[in-house]
Amino acid sequence: AAGLACSWDGPLIWRALFTMTAFVAAAGVTHHEAKLWGLCPNLASDLVLMATAGSAVALAVHVGFEGAQVLFGVLLGLVGAYGFGGWARTLENLVPGVALLWYEVGAVVGFLMYTVWRKAVLSTLAPMLGGYLATAGL
Repeated sequence: AAGLACSWDGPLIWRALFTMTAFVAAAGVTHHEAKLWGLCPNLASDLVLMATAGSAVALAVHVGFEGAQVLFGVLLGLVGAYGFGGWARTLENLVPGVALLWYEVGAVVGFLMYTVWRKAVLSTLAPMLGGYLATAGL
């Protein structure tokens, strides 16, 4: 069926197949790593995590070069949430899944920073980085 679809409109179908394959691969890797590290206390949190990771990769593949900024934003948000997530890890015993929810929120905020709010973020951070580099003499 995929072959017939590709012969009908090859470039369009190929792009869709490749994007879906990237989604499934990212979701599979995420599921494996989440189980390995014990991040997901139940099936619902595992599915949400897999959908988030798969969607981020699928959007990055769909958008192209701009997708690198999407992945960077998601990674930046995730690392920031993990860095400020000591309170969530402490509450994990009382409320299972709260740490994962906190990390998800960080990833979504990072995603929004480099897609929806990109112009505002770059307008703020570029002068700060330029001032730092000028001060440091680099």
